[in-house]
Amino acid sequence: MRIFKVTLIIISSIISALLAHFIYQKLNTTQDNSFQQNAPNVITNINKNTYKIGGDFELVHHDGKRFKFSSVNGKPSLIYFGFTHCPDFCPTSLQVMDAVSEKQDINRLFITLDPVRDTQQILSNYVSLYKKGLIGLTGTSNKIDELAKKWNVFYSYNKKDKNDMDYIVDHSTYLYLTDKNGNVIALFRPEATPDEIDSFIKLNIK
Repeated sequence: MRIFKVTLIIISSIISALLAHFIYQKLNTTQDNSFQQNAPNVITNINKNTYKIGGDFELVHHDGKRFKFSSVNGKPSLIYFGFTHCPDFCPTSLQVMDAVSEKQDINRLFITLDPVRDTQQILSNYVSLYKKGLIGLTGTSNKIDELAKKWNVFYSYNKKDKNDMDYIVDHSTYLYLTDKNGNVIALFRPEATPDEIDSFIKLNIK
């Protein structure tokens, strides 16, 4: 009986050790393969629930032509929603997109949330301030509002009164990353660096 108990203890110890080793290896593998473990500036659990964000859309290109998002499939895309009068987050995020494009072959899209002021000509002048290839997009107020809801973008006009044209647009500041098929796979916070985004693309988009 004593030998049997000793044997059970030994077997139990071996099983516990093997289980601990398995969990350790699993955690290490997860940390090696999951960019989010070491990158707090990225959100990757996108479109895993019932509510989906993203999808195709059609707006007006800064050159005046109609633009359909699916027309640039085949490359990853970085997309930012903002407005040309933005004093801080928008220019910073567009500069980050410029830097990432030095390392990755990507589409870069800037979608205005302020179509009343950001006409096609205003957008054309604005995108010329950044690296060549940036696409500026606008549309009717209804089109922009519909798209914002579809892509889960918050925005509101901070006006003093209805005649105020020198207003700020309060808006969410995530940088959207889509795969080669136009599916949203990550949101980057404003603190994300070009190197972080570049590393994420290398690990997750082939």
